[in-house]
Amino acid sequence: MHTGEVESRGIRFSSDGQPMVVKAWECFDLRVVEDCEAWITGNGRLERVESAYPGPWISFLEDLTCHGKSTVVFLGTSDTGKSTLCTLALNAIAKTGRPVALVDSDVGQSDVGPPTTIGLGASASPVPRLSELKLLDAFFAGDTSPAYCLQEVIWGTGNMVREGRSRGGWLLVDTCGLCTGSLGQYLVRQLIEVVEPDLLVALQTGDELRYLGDSQSVIYLPPLQTSGKDVESRRAFRLSQYLSWLRLSSKRTYDLSRIRAEGYLARRRGQHCPGASLLESSNLSPEDLEGLRGAILGLHSGDRYVDLGIMHSVDPEARILAVTTNCRDPVDRTIVGNLTPSEHGESRISRRMTAGG
Repeated sequence: MHTGEVESRGIRFSSDGQPMVVKAWECFDLRVVEDCEAWITGNGRLERVESAYPGPWISFLEDLTCHGKSTVVFLGTSDTGKSTLCTLALNAIAKTGRPVALVDSDVGQSDVGPPTTIGLGASASPVPRLSELKLLDAFFAGDTSPAYCLQEVIWGTGNMVREGRSRGGWLLVDTCGLCTGSLGQYLVRQLIEVVEPDLLVALQTGDELRYLGDSQSVIYLPPLQTSGKDVESRRAFRLSQYLSWLRLSSKRTYDLSRIRAEGYLARRRGQHCPGASLLESSNLSPEDLEGLRGAILGLHSGDRYVDLGIMHSVDPEARILAVTTNCRDPVDRTIVGNLTPSEHGESRISRRMTAGG
C-alpha cells in the first residue's frame, strides 16, 4: 500500500487505485515517480537497491522496441529471471501500441495457462505478471517436468508458436530451466528448430549457454540477482496455479461411449517408455481408467485443448467418467496426464506403475 505514485515493471500505480499484491514467491521493483509513502502488510519487506535490474537488461529493453516485429526466445536455468525479463519486454512492446503475444513453455512453473500445459497469451496493455495475460490457446503436455514430456514440450511449443504467429505482431517465448547438460541442450536445439526465432536471449550465470555460439541473433545477459524460489515456494506456486485454475470447478460426467480416452504418451506413435504402458494407450477402457483415478486430464474437442480436469471416479458398468473441472464446452477426447496432484504435492503415475510392476 502506498500514497503518491510508484512504477513497477513499466506500470504506474497511484494511491487512489488498488493496492499492489505481491505473492510469497514474487519480487517486485518499485520506482518512486513522485513523493510517496509505502507500507506493507503480511510477511513481505521493502529493500532499497541502486537498480532493480542489471544495466544490460535496461539497454536490451531500450533497443528491443527499435526493431520490427520479431520472434524472441528467452533461455536460462531456473531463477535467472526469464519470466521477469519476458514481462518487461512484453510491457515495453505493448506500450508502443504494437500487438504482442507470449508462449509459456515452462510446464512446471507455468504463468500462462495451468501447470502441465504450454500456453499462448496476449494483452493489449502492460501487465504486472505474465499470469494476467489472456489465455488464447494451450497444449496439454501431461507433466510438470519436461524430462517426462520432452517431445510434448517440443510439439506443444511449435503448435503455440504457429498459432501466435498467425495473429501477427511480436511473439515472445518463455522457456523452462532445462537448458544445460545433454538433455537440456537437446531440448533447446529442438525448440530453436521448431520456433525459428529472430533472436535468442540467454540469461547465464557463467558460460553455461555458450554452446549457442556468437552471432547477432544471440544476446547474452546476466541473471537477475534474487533469492529465487526454494522447493517449498515452487510447490506453493504450483498448488496456487492448480487451485486458481480449478477454483470454480464442479463435478462433470462424460459418457465413455461418446468420448475417447487416451494416455498423454499415445501421441508418440510407438516410442515406448518403460512402466507407462497405460499412458501410451490411444484407447483406454473404463477398467483402465479405474486404475488412474485422481489423474490430471486434458479435455479436448478433437485436437483442440478445451480445459484441465482431475479424474474423480469411473463407473465401468455405466461407462461414465466423472471429472472435477471448470469445463462447460463440448468434449469428445480426454488425455490422461502423468500426475495425480494434491495439496501435499504431485505423484507420478509412471513411477507408480514401475514400482507396481
